[in-house]
Amino acid sequence: MHIAIVGGGIGGLTLGLMLHRRGIESTILESAAEVKPLGVGINALPHAIRELAGLDLLPALDAVGVRTRRLTYANHLGQTIWSEPRGTFGGHEWPQSPFTADGCTACCGRPRKSRSAATLCGRTHA
Repeated sequence: MHIAIVGGGIGGLTLGLMLHRRGIESTILESAAEVKPLGVGINALPHAIRELAGLDLLPALDAVGVRTRRLTYANHLGQTIWSEPRGTFGGHEWPQSPFTADGCTACCGRPRKSRSAATLCGRTHA
């Protein structure tokens, strides 16, 4: 069996790694000719980090992200409206970690290349 994955972002790369772990070949199809920083961020909640940690990516994610200690909502004067601890600081087994999309893609992409989890095919639009 060979799976085609459309999209080389965090979801596509993670799926490629998961399929590889299960012995299933895949090809990741990406419309961008190259992976480059976009400047967008991802706030991964503990259940998402659990899946990435299962792929041995937690140390790499810690290198590009920050473990969230607390989430606080404040009004325009800076007064706290609501606040609570998050991730491991809030009692979860896994952290909550925000990081840039390109930082996460780099984490998922490096192991993909070294483990031959999938073939990444860059495609450009005409």
